[in-house]
Amino acid sequence: MKKYIIIKADDGNNFDYITSINEITDEQIKIIKPVIEAIKNAPKDKHGRGHNYETGEMIDKAGAKMLYGHLKGFKTFNEFVPRGDENYPGIHTIKNIMIVSEVEVLFKN
Repeated sequence: MKKYIIIKADDGNNFDYITSINEITDEQIKIIKPVIEAIKNAPKDKHGRGHNYETGEMIDKAGAKMLYGHLKGFKTFNEFVPRGDENYPGIHTIKNIMIVSEVEVLFKN
């Protein structure tokens, strides 16, 4: 059965969310778990907010590579992260990460 990783991220300062959906193997899941744990435990400000995965032009304090690049699964995880668009070519916060094991196609054109 195929598995998919779904990552929802904020790509700008206007709460504009983007999502990536990619097929993932059990081996890749095992490899990226330390990165996911580090993102979950990233520091937050006094309001409970924090940019936990800054990339591209969205790097304000510390980029994702600087924070997580030392972890074995970083390169693999980073391949699954949404990239933003031409207005905001990068993201600053990963909001959630899900692994789903089955997708039901309701319509395909």
